[in-house]
Amino acid sequence: MAKGNQTSVIAVHWKRFTGIIDTDYFSSLEVFCGNFPGFDYAALHQFLDIEKVSFEDDAVLIERKPLPANQPVIRKVRRPNLPAWLFWEVDYSKLDWQWSYRYVIDRVIDTGAPEDWEEMIRFYGREKVIKVLTQEITYLTDIAVGAVCRYFQLSKESLKCYTKKQLSQGHWI
Repeated sequence: MAKGNQTSVIAVHWKRFTGIIDTDYFSSLEVFCGNFPGFDYAALHQFLDIEKVSFEDDAVLIERKPLPANQPVIRKVRRPNLPAWLFWEVDYSKLDWQWSYRYVIDRVIDTGAPEDWEEMIRFYGREKVIKVLTQEITYLTDIAVGAVCRYFQLSKESLKCYTKKQLSQGHWI
C-alpha cells in the first residue's frame, strides 16, 4: 500500500489498560513493532496481511482497519505509561526508554506497583523482561527477588542477581 494514499491503519486495543489507553493507531505494522519490541513482526504479519484476520491474546487485540476520520495516522509511543516519581533522580523527560531498558526494568521491579509491572511488560515484552532479570540485572533486594519469582514463576537460581549474591563471600564477623 502506498504511503501517500493510505486507506488503512493498524488498530491496537489494549485490554488490560482500558482506563489508561483505549486504542492506538499506527500507520503500519513495522511502526507498531518498532515502538513495541515485545511483539513479533513476522507473526503479526502472518495474521494481519496473509491470513487477513485479527491477532488477539490476553493483553491486546490488533487488527487492520480503515483509516478513521479525524484520527492521527501514527501515534509514536516513545515511553511507557509509568509514573515519573519512579525515576526521581533522572530527568524523566529526557530518559531514553530503549537505551535505558535495564535501569527502567530494575526500578519498576524494585519500587513499582503491580500496574507498573504490567505496563513495563506491555512496553518491553515479557520475554525481554525475563531475559533482563535472568541475564543482566546483578542486584535486587530479597523482597524483589521473591516478588519476581512469584510473578514470573521463576526459581531464584535462574536470576543473575541471586547467583551473584551466592558467589559473593560474606564477612565472617
